[in-house]
Amino acid sequence: MAKTLNAKFFSLILLGLMSVHTLAAKSDNALIRKGNKAYDNANYISAFEHYAQTLKQSPENKKAFYNSGNALYKMQNFKKAIESYKVSSKDDEITNPSLFNLATSYFKSGDGENAKNVYKKLIIDNPDDIKSKYNLQEVLKQDKKNKDKKNNRDEDKKEDKKENQNKNKSPQMSRQSAQKLLQIAQDKERQTMQTQAEKKNSKQNKRTYGRNDW
Repeated sequence: MAKTLNAKFFSLILLGLMSVHTLAAKSDNALIRKGNKAYDNANYISAFEHYAQTLKQSPENKKAFYNSGNALYKMQNFKKAIESYKVSSKDDEITNPSLFNLATSYFKSGDGENAKNVYKKLIIDNPDDIKSKYNLQEVLKQDKKNKDKKNNRDEDKKEDKKENQNKNKSPQMSRQSAQKLLQIAQDKERQTMQTQAEKKNSKQNKRTYGRNDW
C-alpha cells in the first residue's frame, strides 16, 4: 500500500459478504483522523462533517470523497453516496473499492441495472473477484423477483379489466332481456284486446240479427 495515503478507508458490507477493508497507512490529516474515529464509533454524521471539511480544504482529495461516500451510505443517503464514489473511483489506488461500493449503492437505491453493469465491469477487470460475482448473483435474483412481481401485477390487472368488462356487459344484456319481455307483454296485451273486441262484435251481431222490426 502506498505510504503517501493519508487516510483510513472502509469498504462496505453487502449481503453479509464484503468485509471491512483498510486502505490506509499514514494519517497525517487531523480532520480525516477525526472523521475516521467518528466512523469507527458509528457516528456517521460527525464523520461525514469532518470529511466534508477536508474536501473544502482539498477539493481534489479523492480519498475524502470515498470516506464521505461510506458515511453517506451508512446514513442510507445512497444517491449522495453514488456521487461521492463516482469521484473517488477516478483515483487508481481506490478504484476497485469505490466501484464496488458504487454498485452496492446503486443496488440499495433501487437501480439494479446500473448495479449489474458496475459489478460486471469489476468481474471483467478481475475474473477472480468472488465478492463482485456473489453480489451480482444476488442482484440478478432480486431482479428476477421484481420481474415476477411485475408480471403477477400485470396478470392481476388483466383479470380485473376482464372482470370489469364482464360487469359492464351484464347490464346491457339485462336491458335486452327486458326489452324482449316488454315486447312479449305488449304482444299479449294486443292479442287480449283484439280477442275482447272480436267477442264484443260477435255479441252485437247476434243481438242485431235477433231483432224483428217488421
